[in-house]
Amino acid sequence: MIPFIYKVRFMSNPSKLDTLVAEISGTAESEYIGLYKQIPFRVRLPLFARLSALHTIQNSHNKTPRNALLNDLLEIAMDQVMFKLDEETLEALGHLEAQYYEELSQYDSGELSDD
Repeated sequence: MIPFIYKVRFMSNPSKLDTLVAEISGTAESEYIGLYKQIPFRVRLPLFARLSALHTIQNSHNKTPRNALLNDLLEIAMDQVMFKLDEETLEALGHLEAQYYEELSQYDSGELSDD
């Protein structure tokens, strides 16, 4: 299991999707504690427009880096994909994920700041 902690205030036992929706609507906030890896990433323009709009709404309630929103969205989407995978593929994914995490966690962690 990959170590990370989400601190969520104002909710009890929320799903990741519930937490994100509550953050966007301004009824909750969370904080990620863990390692980050900076990667180059290109976003299709329609997705970036939607992301920017969502980020603007989220920031009207709590100042949140866009990277934090991207991380939350990726995590929710990946959880949904993993839910649909067969056991063999899921097991292979788990092994590869652990290998990548072990290798990448040896380096300094970045920050979620958009600066």
